[in-house]
Amino acid sequence: MQTQQSLFESELKKLINIEIERLKEALAFNNFTEMGQFKFVMGSIAGLRAIEEFANEARDKSDQRNR
Repeated sequence: MQTQQSLFESELKKLINIEIERLKEALAFNNFTEMGQFKFVMGSIAGLRAIEEFANEARDKSDQRNR
């Protein structure tokens, strides 16, 4: 049985991955009229990946404290 924390983490990661995939599809199928649009999408993907890294790091630190 998963704890509330692990359920939250699992759902957060799913949502992040869904959004990253949506943005990657936008990169693949859209013709950007301005470079700024392309940079915005790339920055959004990078930001979501950073959030995922921070969540992993926070989980690891929390796990170490609970030992």
